[in-house]
Amino acid sequence: MSNRTLKLILPIIIPIVVMGVVFVAVFGIPKKNTNLKPVPIRWGEDTCARCDMSIVDAYHAVEIINPVTKKAYKFDDIGCAVLWLYKEHKFKWAKKAVIWITSAKNGAWIKAQTACWVSGQITPMGFGFGAYKEKPKQYKKCIPWKQVVKDIFIKEEKFEKALYGNYPSGGNSNNVQKK
Repeated sequence: MSNRTLKLILPIIIPIVVMGVVFVAVFGIPKKNTNLKPVPIRWGEDTCARCDMSIVDAYHAVEIINPVTKKAYKFDDIGCAVLWLYKEHKFKWAKKAVIWITSAKNGAWIKAQTACWVSGQITPMGFGFGAYKEKPKQYKKCIPWKQVVKDIFIKEEKFEKALYGNYPSGGNSNNVQKK
């Protein structure tokens, strides 16, 4: 390459390289979630995958990791996460999903299936379940994970009946057959 060609190309190449380096420095290179751990939540910016509300409560946030794609789905309340995973989508990978929740004690991530669950908490969507790594002294016992899932389904069913009455979910009276 001649000096003349270099003088013409360098003013174009250098800014492109600099912009690429700046872009990587600012935005980073996306990392694959190979270890199925929760990814950082941007509090007040990230939204719940089910209800689309901002995630702001650091003591009841949930992440579901798809074990196949390693994608993390974020939720503001365990109720939203359970209904999204087991009722609304029924993914083939649901039974193998890795579910993380922030501790109601200190906000640290703990696995939902092995957490000590208690009810009566004030949570973003009102399902009322809080998770702890160990049983808090003020509670007599922990609620097992499978019971938490069942109770969430019961709470949702009661809510839908109160909201829609005897109509199918969605409240559309046109769906009811007339006799």
